[in-house]
Amino acid sequence: MKRLAGWLGLVGAVLLGVAAGAGAMYGVAAHAPYLWVLVLAGVAVAALLAAALARWPARWARLRPRRAAVCAGLAAMLPFFGLVAAVAMTPERTPIKGLQDPRGPHAQLRVDTGSTLATWRIAPDGARRGTPVVFLHGGPGSYVRTRDFEVGAGLRDAGFETVYFDQAGSGASADLPIFDYSIARAVADVEALRKALQADRMVLWGQSWGASLAAAYVLTHPDRVAGVVFESPGDFPGAPARLDYTATDQAVPFSPTPRDAVLYLLINYAPQLADAWMPQAEHHAYNDAIGAGRDFRGYQCKGAGPIERPASSGGSSLYAHQRLLGDLAAQPLVAASALRAPALVIRGECDFIDGPTARRYVQAFGATLVEPPGVGHGLFGHDGTLSALLGTFARESLAGVQ
Repeated sequence: MKRLAGWLGLVGAVLLGVAAGAGAMYGVAAHAPYLWVLVLAGVAVAALLAAALARWPARWARLRPRRAAVCAGLAAMLPFFGLVAAVAMTPERTPIKGLQDPRGPHAQLRVDTGSTLATWRIAPDGARRGTPVVFLHGGPGSYVRTRDFEVGAGLRDAGFETVYFDQAGSGASADLPIFDYSIARAVADVEALRKALQADRMVLWGQSWGASLAAAYVLTHPDRVAGVVFESPGDFPGAPARLDYTATDQAVPFSPTPRDAVLYLLINYAPQLADAWMPQAEHHAYNDAIGAGRDFRGYQCKGAGPIERPASSGGSSLYAHQRLLGDLAAQPLVAASALRAPALVIRGECDFIDGPTARRYVQAFGATLVEPPGVGHGLFGHDGTLSALLGTFARESLAGVQ
């Protein structure tokens, strides 16, 4: 019995060593100057602690303490070397390069934050109001789609110019240093765009994450907003949403490789090393390959059948996605805003983002909630319905906006 306890003690020493090694990596992650320093910290702590702890149960297991210490130290190192081997042996995804941008020519606008933003401006056919509608795309780390141009026709029919831009670090816009991806910077970019448009106020139309960004902007600059549409709103600042795909055609499948997992962990815990592991310029094509391999599902109600993946310009960014979502969750939760302009929340019946999140927007901004039946997140596959809802809001609620 004593011998069994000794062997169990040795196993425990190894497990504690591995746990301590992982903890050491977490502790130094934000400060490690090189990836090898990060790995070495984990390996060294795991081996040394396991070796030290193994000496005590070695006698019960009738083993020489020195030999038990060496074996335990080596065993504690195995998971770390195994991870390195798994990453090294993972076949790289084939990057998608040279995608033809279906959105047509765009302007590269340098705003006063230092960001360079790819922008498109579409004027209404008839009489034009002086206040523009600025579209904030989803993601974060995604980009404007041609579908967004088409859906905006409902707003243009009501006399509004629609302005679209790829947010910094995504699509055709320039990347930022990884530490610059923040809610404050994203809000500042929207404000800088307003100034560049020479607009005293603007109407915001935010889709999914874009609604989250619109909320953050309204909370900061309520007097600069003439109206706002929160379409399929994503996480409310300071209150991450719960995702539920049970009402949809299928949860979105994704099977990350060890290489994907390492990039994800570096962006979140050691961002100073992420760009060295995979530079952002290279990562865009890599991340596009991940997206191209996933079924475009989860956006329709059950039984509605698949819909075609929207045309892609490429340029999606996990860097912007992870950094911005993390910062959004860290924002202070606000129950009410100073907004004194019309607000609309559109949430499809089968949206995978939970209903309480939409209701947070309603309560915070005094918004009207519309829940069209038979549609899911983003109203994909129901462009006419979305365009009509936007047009109705523009004609009725924004009638006094010039």
